[in-house]
Amino acid sequence: MGFAQCSNHGILDKCIGAVGGLLIKLHDVRDTEAFRAVQYFTRKGFYAINVQAVCDADCRFLWYSVENPGSVHDGLAFENGSLCRALCSEIVQDGMYIVGDAAYQGVPNILTPFEGDNLPKWHDSFNFHLSQIRSRIESAFGILMSRFGIFWRGLRSDNMSVPPLVIEACILLHNFIISSEKVKDDITPASDMGCSMERREDIVVNDRLPMYHRPKLREMMIHAKTLESTPGCDAVQITSVQRQHKLKL
Repeated sequence: MGFAQCSNHGILDKCIGAVGGLLIKLHDVRDTEAFRAVQYFTRKGFYAINVQAVCDADCRFLWYSVENPGSVHDGLAFENGSLCRALCSEIVQDGMYIVGDAAYQGVPNILTPFEGDNLPKWHDSFNFHLSQIRSRIESAFGILMSRFGIFWRGLRSDNMSVPPLVIEACILLHNFIISSEKVKDDITPASDMGCSMERREDIVVNDRLPMYHRPKLREMMIHAKTLESTPGCDAVQITSVQRQHKLKL
């Protein structure tokens, strides 16, 4: 699914990501010689790390930063990241953009909503379509937080270099799970797709999967194609082989 399907009538069809910020709570934060706890104390009354991230339409994270303390505003936290510097260097192709909330106003190639009450009709319409796409980053954060129970209470560690690593690991696992679920949905018997197994391999391996999945999937497809050419082998046996290999991805 692409962002065009998230927007009514595909109006915002050049979007390549949705950006947002998330506060990950920390528990029992203390001052040390190399660490000032007050930097992590948020305006909401708890200690946290400010996570900045960009996701795709399937809620997979395309970029993230776990380097900023909770007291840093979302806009400033994003400006401190590598993606902001890349956007300012005009790395994005003409016409492409990222969507975000008002905290990201002024950043090149990021669309933000119009602010204020009693907006003109077309301003209000723009905000509506923008929010449809921007909600994907909120959904991605919601899935991440609900999936990993370690976030349900504040992260605990005597070493403040550990929580960012935990967050990063969970983000990578989050992406892996979503990609694996898409593989499960995409891999079907060739007869159901109305195309040959060779063509199905091209579709899945080249267009759908991250690089780290491709060797396993290619091995599965080669095995299935071998069975397909074996006399007496039917589609049920091929599907069984697919399922066995999916468990190993």
